Amino acid sequence: MLDVHTHRRENRFRALYSLTPPRGFRPEEGVFYSVGIHPWVEREYRQGLFCPWEELEALAARPEVRAVGEAGLDWARRPLPDFSPACLHESPSPGGAQRAESRRRSVELLERQALLAARVGKPLVLHCVKAVDDIVALHRRLRPDVPWIFHGYRGNPQQAAQLVRRGLCLSLGERFHPGAAACIPADRLLLETDESLLPIGEILHRVALARCGAFSEKMQRFPEKALGFFQKGAALSPELAALSTQESAALAGFSAALREKLEENVGRLFGV
Repeated sequence: MLDVHTHRRENRFRALYSLTPPRGFRPEEGVFYSVGIHPWVEREYRQGLFCPWEELEALAARPEVRAVGEAGLDWARRPLPDFSPACLHESPSPGGAQRAESRRRSVELLERQALLAARVGKPLVLHCVKAVDDIVALHRRLRPDVPWIFHGYRGNPQQAAQLVRRGLCLSLGERFHPGAAACIPADRLLLETDESLLPIGEILHRVALARCGAFSEKMQRFPEKALGFFQKGAALSPELAALSTQESAALAGFSAALREKLEENVGRLFGV
């Protein structure tokens, strides 16, 4: 298996299928899961619209479930979990005390899931938006024995290096910073489709291009422009599409070796 994170049901037999389970959820035969409380549905979870904590604990211990999550923090998301309006444009602007309390509860829920992951001995899959410092602080405090994995990582190489030094793994999807893709150690790198329509093989190809230095010098110096090659739905740039036959053969060999290493990572981390 190469794809460690998908929400697309049609991918569920060839990837780690991630969801916040409803009440009474039963795993499907032949599917490997990651289950947790996504930060986007915290409020609904607290209102009892998903499985209660006791059910989540029982699910996390099942052999079909190979990771806890995605859990995490999203400080860009509105409405915040403790506020009820359904439409973003109707959301009130919460005061500082309310916002602080909502964030405290979000961190508390993430910590609870992190401790669950440690208890069942399975990786924790993280959703993180504008909250890297908070997650790093929690990791420093808990010192977990199980892997923590930033899913859908889009940060820059400097931030990637900081997270790797902390011992975290980074999973890349359709959109990523080429410089970060190039510098993440192979044993800390994973790939995913998430909600992308791209097959995992195409994402592997794009990451391989970044890691083997297929960008021009200009693109290396201006990574924000290189990032444009990988925006949602974009085709490969003419520069990358115009590789010579020799370069294409070398890239194919590099991609095959990278695939082998990443599949080894999946087996090591998730046992699949």
